[in-house]
Amino acid sequence: MNDQIPPATNEKWQALILGLDYKNFEFFPVKLLLARLQLKVKQDPSEENVLQCSKELRQLFVKNQHIPKAKRDLDKIFKKKFNFKRFLRRRR
Repeated sequence: MNDQIPPATNEKWQALILGLDYKNFEFFPVKLLLARLQLKVKQDPSEENVLQCSKELRQLFVKNQHIPKAKRDLDKIFKKKFNFKRFLRRRR
């Protein structure tokens, strides 16, 4: 399942960290980590630091991919449409 999460070099991770893209995340740890990483990149906007922050954000999703809110947030980042009908069936 880890293979389904795009690598840290994907520009969508970097756009989030650089503040070029905004998503309304549900999973609170993502909100906290992203805020910290954005501050870190403002202090040091080097390419190496942005990549390191991208790796850290990606790793949070790798570790929590079994949590529904984290999965939905990952889908938001990579534009996978949320299947609401399937979500309702699984909750029954």
